[in-house]
Amino acid sequence: MLKSGQQLFQAFFTGQRLPLMVRRSYRRELVSAFSLPASVALVEAGVIGIFAKKLYNISDFELSTIIAAPLLANFTGFIWIWLTKSRSKNISIALILSFYFACIIGIGLLPMQPTFSWLLTLLVVLSRCAMAGLITVRSQIWRANYSRQIRAQITSRF
Repeated sequence: MLKSGQQLFQAFFTGQRLPLMVRRSYRRELVSAFSLPASVALVEAGVIGIFAKKLYNISDFELSTIIAAPLLANFTGFIWIWLTKSRSKNISIALILSFYFACIIGIGLLPMQPTFSWLLTLLVVLSRCAMAGLITVRSQIWRANYSRQIRAQITSRF
């Protein structure tokens, strides 16, 4: 018997088809998966770069740094592994997210004056580095929380 669209929708978001042991963590990860993209969009070069150029009159070097921030952040993965080694991954994620959102709030509260362009650039780079740390540590948490058989199924939903 075919289920209605509402039942399929509910089953997807509640994780009813997943093993009982992972449903709670799945629902928490789902909240994160829906809320983080909005904040990441704020520090994407296509968004923040235009605002920075128009409102802060940033230099070409600063604009290039903002554009390259995601690539630079990828090199910080080994630092995040080293920082979180032998530490609670849940606390590490909470600290990284707090740092990330502090950078986002800092960008939002930054006065719109050209003298603060270097601080804007720094906050964008730091937020992207924190995002790289979040992705790195989150993969370790997924490895611990989800068995190999269902890990791909769960991460594909995110």
